[in-house]
Amino acid sequence: LSSAININQIVATQLASARIDVVDGTVRLEYVLNDREESETIRLSRSISPDPRWIVVADVLEPLESELTYRYIDDDVIPGRTYGYRLEVVTADGKVRELHRSSATVPAGELVLEQNFPNPFNPATTIAFYMPERAKLRLEVFDVTGRLVTRLAEGVFDAGPYRFAWNGTNASGEVVGSGVYVYRLTAGGRTMTKKMVLLK
Repeated sequence: LSSAININQIVATQLASARIDVVDGTVRLEYVLNDREESETIRLSRSISPDPRWIVVADVLEPLESELTYRYIDDDVIPGRTYGYRLEVVTADGKVRELHRSSATVPAGELVLEQNFPNPFNPATTIAFYMPERAKLRLEVFDVTGRLVTRLAEGVFDAGPYRFAWNGTNASGEVVGSGVYVYRLTAGGRTMTKKMVLLK
C-alpha cells in the first residue's frame, strides 16, 4: 500500500513523526509531537479528493498516555477514494498553524468512478476514478444525444487512483455550450457513466 500513501510535511517545529496506514478498510493516523503548550489544542481535518474542502473530524484530538502521541482511526471511508488529512495546532487566541498534511487511498476490489467536482461547473471540472488492477481504459465525454465530445484518457493504466480535468472543450479545442454531459469510463470489461452539468 505504500504507493497509495503520500506524506508532505508542511511545518515540523513541533512534530516529531507522523504515520499513516490503510488497514482493513480504515485509515489509521498517528502523530508524535516534540512539545506542546498547555493552552494549545490539536485538531484534525479531512478532505475527500477531488473536493478540496477541509472538514474538521476531530476538533480536539486527545493525546494517548504519553501526552505527546495522538492517534486517529478513520473508519468512515469508502474503498477507491483518496482522503487528505491535515493536522493543526490551535493556540489560545484562536490562531491556527498547520503541522502536517498527508493523504491515503483506500484500495478497492472493483472499478470506482466518482462524481465530478465541482458539479455544476464553469469552466473546468475534475473526474476521479480508481482502477483495481492494471487494464486498458477509456474516459470519454458525450453530449445528451450520445455524440462523442472528447476523449480525456485512453491506454493501459496500472491499479490506483486517477484524476483527469475537463475544461469544457471538444476534441478540436472549441468551447462547448452549457448543458448536461455524460462521462463514461470503460475499463477491464466494465463500463460506468455519470452525468455532469456545465453552466455558463
